[in-house]
Amino acid sequence: MPGGPPFSFKEFGSHDRSGVYFSALRQVGFIVAKHLEGTGDADEAITQLIAVLDTRELADAMNRVERGYGLRVVK
Repeated sequence: MPGGPPFSFKEFGSHDRSGVYFSALRQVGFIVAKHLEGTGDADEAITQLIAVLDTRELADAMNRVERGYGLRVVK
């Protein structure tokens, strides 16, 4: 992600769900802080947030938590 946060899910093992969560939270925090400081475009912030949150790694980690702890998505 050009100009984005210097974090990646790759810094954690693919099965380390807490690492994936913390990496995503760090990235989201970085993107939001940059926008709130007025140094980032709103459309770019949304694009970056989608890039962080709409990933196979994060979805897989969430699925592992749901299976492992019996959590269910409430609609």
